[in-house]
Amino acid sequence: LPPGFANHGVDLNDYKDTYAELVALVADAHVGKLLSGFREEFLTARVPRVEGQMAQLAMLDGLTMDSRVGALPHVVFGIHDVPDTEQVCLVAQGAEIILPAHARDAMEYCITTTDFRLGDMGGDLDDGGKMVLAKRFVREGLMRVL
Repeated sequence: LPPGFANHGVDLNDYKDTYAELVALVADAHVGKLLSGFREEFLTARVPRVEGQMAQLAMLDGLTMDSRVGALPHVVFGIHDVPDTEQVCLVAQGAEIILPAHARDAMEYCITTTDFRLGDMGGDLDDGGKMVLAKRFVREGLMRVL
């Protein structure tokens, strides 16, 4: 919008040609590429706001396979394969977590399931892998200990 567009007495018709030129520029843009860039910026630049995060970190030492954990609601995330590797990357709230590709199902389960027993985590990770993943997600503010 042009500076002063909302001032009293401004004739918005004066901006008609400029607006038409801008619309023509956007019409030629590659929408998928543009939106992909917006999505990446949103996912990587967003700072988590997790109430009680310090208390959550204190609970990590007592975590067992019987502990109840869950994804925080409303976390916006993306998961994609890392090109030319056997790795997968989860991007959310300013964090990028890169793990072996076989952890993809477990990552997606953790980020979408709001209440589960740690030992029942979906995916193919062994108990040690489940514990590492859960602790990392809690530290990053993507999951919580219930």
